[in-house]
This record gives sequence, C-alpha cells and structure tokens, in this order.
Amino acid sequence: MFNHAFLISLRLLIFRAGPQDFPFDTGKTLSRACIAFAIVAYALFWLVVSPPGAALAIAVVTVIAMALVTRGTLALRKVPERFQQTFNALLAINGLLTLAMIPPFAKVAPPLIELFSQLQAHPELADQPDKWPQLSGGASAVLNVLGFWQLAVTSRIYAQASNGNVFGGVLLALLAMLAISLLLLFLSPVIGLLLV
Repeated sequence: MFNHAFLISLRLLIFRAGPQDFPFDTGKTLSRACIAFAIVAYALFWLVVSPPGAALAIAVVTVIAMALVTRGTLALRKVPERFQQTFNALLAINGLLTLAMIPPFAKVAPPLIELFSQLQAHPELADQPDKWPQLSGGASAVLNVLGFWQLAVTSRIYAQASNGNVFGGVLLALLAMLAISLLLLFLSPVIGLLLV
C-alpha cells in the first residue's frame, strides 16, 4: 500500500493522477503515515529558522488547518466520502515538495533573518536596499518554482476532489493557505512560548 501511495504521489506531482487514484485506507495505517510524513516534512522545513518545539507546533497546526479546509470544502460540495483520499494525497504531495524546498530555504533564510534583525535595530535601512544582505538568486528561483508547483498540484487536487474547475481549485488552495496562516497567527502566542 505504501509503495502504491508513493507512486501515485509522484504521478500527482506530474499531473498524471488525481486524488481518486490515491489508495483508500480501510484501516488508518496509510492515513497515520501520511499525517506523520507531512508533520515531519513541515517540521524539518521550519527547523531551518525555528527551535524544534516551535517547528513541530507549526507543522501540526499546518496539518490541522489543511484537514479543516479539506473536510469543510468536501462537505460543502456534498462529497464528504472523498476526504480520506483527498487529504492523504494533499499530505503526500505537500510533504514531498516541502522536503524539496528545504535546501533552497536554508540558503535564503539566513540573509532574510539578518535583514529582519538589521531593520529592527536600524529602521532607516528600509530605504537603503543596497545595504541589505544579498539573497541567493538561484535558491530564490528554485524556492519560487517549487512554491508555484505546490500551488498548482494542490489546486488540481482540490478541483478534482470537489468536482470543481481550475479556478475553484486555485481558490480552495489559496483558502487553505489563508486558513493555515490565520491558525498560525491565532496560535502564535503559544508557539512563541516554544521559541525559548
């Protein structure tokens, strides 16, 4: 079952499969594995800029928000029975793409953190971009390509699962991103406690 799920994930990434092709888990083994995989992938990503506790909290909140948006969307479209395959497919492809984003993010994050620190200490630097730390152009480009790819695949999964069109899929993917951001913002005081 895991090999089949991995192969379908790769096919999802190249737009050759849909969430309906993802294995249906009669037990909860595959679902638990997909959740664990996504949490590990997101935590490793955020570990680049956060302590372990905060990175793990952000990863868990991300998965919860994705679950809420997916369940709500499919319930509104009157196809709640598609939740498991859709959610597992989303977790798998987002986990894989997030893992691929870690190396370029690790190159881009330190200069951004340095810039943020400099701007806090010297706000006047905001008007002097020539004094900002330089970002790696290649790493930024790779990160952007992977981000757009993630949006495209996620949109396609939402569109197919909800019997919608491409435009609806993009809106649902953006809604999922907004839900993740809002939930993280709401829980940021708790996550902030994990930064010490």
